[in-house]
Amino acid sequence: MMVADEATPELLESLVMTHEMALHLALNAFKDSVRDTAHLRTRVILNCTAVPFFTSDDPVIYTNRFHLQKDVLGGAGLGSPGAMILMPLTPQLLLLSFDPAIYRLEKKLGELGVMERATDVAAFNDLQAVRGHANLYFRDWSDRQMVASTYQNAKSRRRSTWFSVEMLQETAPESHTFVAVSGDRVDDPNRREIIHTQRHVPAPAAWPMLLTYTAHARRARRGVNSATLWG
Repeated sequence: MMVADEATPELLESLVMTHEMALHLALNAFKDSVRDTAHLRTRVILNCTAVPFFTSDDPVIYTNRFHLQKDVLGGAGLGSPGAMILMPLTPQLLLLSFDPAIYRLEKKLGELGVMERATDVAAFNDLQAVRGHANLYFRDWSDRQMVASTYQNAKSRRRSTWFSVEMLQETAPESHTFVAVSGDRVDDPNRREIIHTQRHVPAPAAWPMLLTYTAHARRARRGVNSATLWG
């Protein structure tokens, strides 16, 4: 977040993006993501059903069932409770990272997770159809109808952007209470403004049963702040 009255001409000039700045931002984002995802457990999932995984032009999906179902306050970033990251590798293999404090893998074969329900495969495919940018990819031409049907069912849940940006303004000078600015923005130099960004989390039509809640997660109260989740 940035308070608008802090945005001096010198600061704005320094924000002009160069190639070198973009590279540093990307490297720093990668470093932060490593730190934020260190608590996740990663498993390769073996698809034992007759329904194949398909992929997309934006195949790495971040979602958070716990955040969506429990209305957890405090955002749904990579480091938040219930984070889940997935990426199809082949029609039979999927890479899955999940928060072990929130989810448990239902069925395992050694270090592999085992998926035996076609409905679970459909849930992961649904996320590709919801979150993919413009193209879906699959191996066998005979699966084209399944892919097309999945896309049609997911179409209403697709978004043009998965991040939103809005301006918040103080209700009164020094009130420290900010509300979203609509068309009736008050032009008052004494009222501070904040630019707020938010990540929108995709959800499948039905959550896969491959991951179930831990006992702690099931007992968590709805609407609880993530900082006091286990209090």
